Formats: sequence, structure tokens, C-alpha cells
Amino acid sequence: MDLSTNSSKFPTQSLLVESTTGNETNLISNNNQSTENKLCLICGQMSHGFHFGILACRACAAFFRRTVVENKNYFCRQNGQCPVKKEMRNMCRACRFERCIRLGMNKEDVQMNRDPIGKRNNNSTFALLPCPVPSTSSNSILKRLVDGYRNFQASQKSLYTVMYPDSIFSGEQLTDCFPNFNSLNQELKVAALRVFSNRFTHLDQCFRSISVFPEKNDTRFVLHYGQYADTNKIEYFFGDEQDPAQTAKLCIKTIQRCMQTVEKMKEMATRDVEVAAIAAIILWNELAYLDVQDSNTREIIYSELHNNLILNYGIAATGLRLGLLMDLIHDLNLIEREIRESCIINKFFNPDFAEVWEDA
Repeated sequence: MDLSTNSSKFPTQSLLVESTTGNETNLISNNNQSTENKLCLICGQMSHGFHFGILACRACAAFFRRTVVENKNYFCRQNGQCPVKKEMRNMCRACRFERCIRLGMNKEDVQMNRDPIGKRNNNSTFALLPCPVPSTSSNSILKRLVDGYRNFQASQKSLYTVMYPDSIFSGEQLTDCFPNFNSLNQELKVAALRVFSNRFTHLDQCFRSISVFPEKNDTRFVLHYGQYADTNKIEYFFGDEQDPAQTAKLCIKTIQRCMQTVEKMKEMATRDVEVAAIAAIILWNELAYLDVQDSNTREIIYSELHNNLILNYGIAATGLRLGLLMDLIHDLNLIEREIRESCIINKFFNPDFAEVWEDA
């Protein structure tokens, strides 16, 4: 088993995450030795490496990040004297956040919390082969979408962002890829991206899974560039939880849904041009739900996708293929809904895990 990560901030679970790059070995085990048996400075639970400058567990790191990103303000009813221990850390968020700051967590790291970038051997065990996009126009929206998605994939490979992959999907990329998005006010942008970003993450994970592990019924699921989890051994993914088997059981429905979507995409031999189009449709569907009047852009995307399918599959097969692609959007919506349901259930049975997942 080849394990890789270059971030001391990534949870040191040597059994749950495996590498798809094959060129960075032994880094997790070295990190384990440096932080083994060390406790979270905030609550006293076993730490998972350095987060925002100090040794901390994933739950406290997630709490700190969410508080800073959402600019939350908390108030203590006990004059700042509440104990912040593992079993009581959720009792007073004001004291918990104050302790994070006092012990050295850095707010600035929340915006820049990405792995150090150094020279890397770019040899990898897979390559995503680009499919040609039939278009004679340099202004084609579909072409810009595909170029944007390929740039996103290249960014993931270059940055190898482990803990917060969403940070590399910048507003500038959205402006370049999605016409007219920049003209929206900030409130609409945030509302649309809150829904879009989660579904796009699921879509990208499924597409990477079929690209890296194309064999039918392969049980491995790509999390991000360079990492995957074996769904047949999913309890290892939750190895640091108090009851890994129980946590895995609560999440198995969502995991199975993800793998069903992966198998559909394998059967279809889904291309990156189709993934880019689906991503754009998801975003514009959400904008339509928010009453943004820009139906022309969505109609152009549908039209260009339709033309692309005709050129690649012929008129007779285009209708079926377009229907299958729209069905994938439905699957992504189901995955997102089931993740939220799992979070609600885990709040009762495993609040620490729910806190981390909600921050994802």
C-alpha cells in the first residue's frame, strides 16, 4: 500500500487513505512519529497533527475554521470560565474559540491553509486524457467550460491540497468559466456556490474515480488528487473514531450511492466535456431557483452540449445519452441529501464526526 501526503495538517490515518501518485512515500509514517500520542491543545483529545499552527484534533480545527470563515461571534454566560475538555468542549463556543486564539491558532492560516508547494516528481499512475471538443468558435461556452475544468484538475495536481481542496476553486476561475457570473451581486454568488460547490465536489470525485480505477466494480473511490479510500474497508476511513464500525454503518448508504454513480459513469464512459457541462447546468439551475434571469446562458450550454453529443454519438444515440447525463444530476442531488441526513444522525450518535463532516 502506497501512502502519500506532504501536509502535517492531514489526519494521520495510514489505513484509510492511499496514494494514486506513487511518488511520495513514507511521509505519513514520518508524520505519525512526530505527533504520535500527542493530545489536542484545545480539548485534550488525541490530536491529528498541526492545524492552524498548533497540535489539534480535527473537530477543534473544523470548529476554528468555521468560526473564522463565517465570522461568528460567541458570548459566554459564565464570564469566560467554562472548562474546554473533550466531553464538554461544545458546551461553550465562546470559551472554546478564545482558547484556540490564546493557544496560538492563527486566523490568517484559514485563508492560506494549503500544503507547501515544492518540487515534485510529476510521474503518476494515471492521466486524464482530454477529449476533443468539436467547436469552430473560440467563444463557445462549452469550450470555455471544458478548459476551466481541465485547469481545475491541473490545479489540484499541482497544489495537492489535502485538507481544503475547495480553496483552489477560485472566484477568478468561476468568472472565466461561467459567463455573466461576475455580474451577480455577492449575496447571490454565495447562495449559489453554497449549493454548487458540494455537488461539484461529488461530481469531480466520481469522474476521477472512473479515470483512475476504470475497471468495473472496483471498490476504490478517489477523494482528491492523490488519495482514495477502499469502500470495502470503509471502517478504516473512520479509524480514529470511538466506534469506527458504527460510524461506517451510519454512512454506508451515502457511500453506496456514490459508488452506484461511479458505476453509471463507467458504463457511459463519461467524458470531461460532459462533466464540465453538467457542472455548468447545476450552477445555472441553482441560479434559476434564485430567480436570476439568465436563461440564455443555460440554453446555449444545452445547445452546445447537444451538438457535441451528435458529433460524437450520432443523432440516434444523442437523446438517450443526454437523458443519462441529466440522470447524473439527480444522483448528485441524492448524494448531497443523504450526506446531510447522515450529519443529522451523527449529531446524536457521533457529534465529533458530524462537526468535521459539516465543515467539509
